[in-house]
Amino acid sequence: MDQQSIAGIGNVYSDEILFQAGEPLEKKVGAFSQKERKHLFHTMKRVLQTAIRHQADPGRFPRTYLTPRRREGEQCPKCGAGLRATKVNGRRAWYCPQHQH
Repeated sequence: MDQQSIAGIGNVYSDEILFQAGEPLEKKVGAFSQKERKHLFHTMKRVLQTAIRHQADPGRFPRTYLTPRRREGEQCPKCGAGLRATKVNGRRAWYCPQHQH
């Protein structure tokens, strides 16, 4: 979620990329291994291609995506745990406490 690492990825897509990659929101780029960085890059590419393919309409995203559920009371599309919101670098971020720890 650090804009100095990759600028221009908004909250919605940074949340989704980290959710799909199974990475915690607070993890610094420098803490990623080379393998994890490659995985994150490929996940970012896949998520952004999905958004383009579905014209950024969250209602058309795959059922396994976090994006359509980014609000209070929603459940994780993968495990059913309650989603949580927090602030990271001054930005509101949504995550699943079961998948992103």
